[in-house]
Amino acid sequence: MALDTVAVRLSDGHRTLGQGVGADADDHPLDAVARLARELAVFGQRLEAGDLVITGGLTAACALGVGGRLVGVFSCGNARAQEVTVRRRAAS
Repeated sequence: MALDTVAVRLSDGHRTLGQGVGADADDHPLDAVARLARELAVFGQRLEAGDLVITGGLTAACALGVGGRLVGVFSCGNARAQEVTVRRRAAS
């Protein structure tokens, strides 16, 4: 799968809040990882196996109020789209 062609649509379940493709994350998501590795090397550090790296957002950040929900639909070419839903519950 070409990560730079993965598309996402973010909604609140009713309206689209943002959309983008992998190339929006600095042309290709792995370019951000390479830049991070170079920056760490300047300080004598490096990425280790198992490190979690977030390469950038494909949409702007959206507030998620109590009781709210955000839905991300990810798609790429002819592959079946995947939907991810996040809900914020009231504190117990």
